[in-house]
Amino acid sequence: MRLNDYLKLSWNNFLRNGFKSIAPITIITLSIIILNIILSLFSSITASVNTTVIENQSLKLIEISSNSENELTSGSFKKLNEIDNVVTAFPKIEAFVGVEYKNSKTTTNLVGVNDKGLEYFTSNKDKMINNNQIVINSSLADELASNDQIKISYTVKVKEGEGIRKTKNTTIQSKFDQFYLDNYPDDVSLGSIDFVEKFNADFLGLPLKDYRKNLTYEFGTVIVNDVENLTQVANDIEKLGYDTGYSLKASQSIPLVAKIIIAIGGIILVVLLVFSGVSIASVIGQSLRNRYKEIGVMRTFGYEKSHLIKLFSIEVLFISLISFVISIISSFIIIELLNSYLEKSIGVNFDFSVNMTWIQI
Repeated sequence: MRLNDYLKLSWNNFLRNGFKSIAPITIITLSIIILNIILSLFSSITASVNTTVIENQSLKLIEISSNSENELTSGSFKKLNEIDNVVTAFPKIEAFVGVEYKNSKTTTNLVGVNDKGLEYFTSNKDKMINNNQIVINSSLADELASNDQIKISYTVKVKEGEGIRKTKNTTIQSKFDQFYLDNYPDDVSLGSIDFVEKFNADFLGLPLKDYRKNLTYEFGTVIVNDVENLTQVANDIEKLGYDTGYSLKASQSIPLVAKIIIAIGGIILVVLLVFSGVSIASVIGQSLRNRYKEIGVMRTFGYEKSHLIKLFSIEVLFISLISFVISIISSFIIIELLNSYLEKSIGVNFDFSVNMTWIQI
């Protein structure tokens, strides 16, 4: 028989079976819909946990502060950089400056960051910060782009209580989206430590070399290689006599709990996938067993075993394709309704949303 004959006979058998065809389609469709929804929920939870905890660069930052007994100096940061699992440690240097571009003006808190720390602030987008350039906060500079020339305005003290404004030409190196930073405002832009300290030195009317003589710092930043090492690093810093503060201090077990949730989700997904596959195979197998008499009749008319296998395989293919189309469309609709419910009723603003990926399809 030709392929066209197999297709026609299988389609006629499919239509003639009526309810017997609808039953496996319904069961398979429901199985796939349930699997898709659970898969989507767990994959979205996993993605959310990865973003907010496991891969969240901001959680790797520890703010350190001096106290009456121990001051932070350049020597202090050399010791801090020697602690196990510390990527880098540097002083917290800030300068409040104006940003002028064409006819627009805004202000920003320019924070000094070293090269090792830069990628943690910009989510791996920048590996090095150039002198006389800044990485500007994207919320402050919609119209600005990389390599744009700008002017930075800042105050130079003339005498106590009086100052004049000066400007400095500089360039936008890139833009970054600021994440939540403890004890920082919402308008942080980034520059090299040398670049930012020059503004503070100019404010006092000192050369940078003189400004740095016997310089002490109130705060500093330590970046840890993994959130699971935060507690250990913080304890080591406190042993040196400095105070610490970090986002996970009140919830030190969150990273471990997050990984456990991901692992449990993965196990459940594998079990569901196997169960769904076995259930679908069982439904199709039962459907064929219910048609033994029909198979016997077809054999008496001269159908070979190979003919029957091809006929039923194509019929199963029809069932599978119909189930697939209905289940995928239904899954998308249900997931969109679920997202709509989360957004309107629970108030989730799509920081967490349920999605169906091409891998599921």
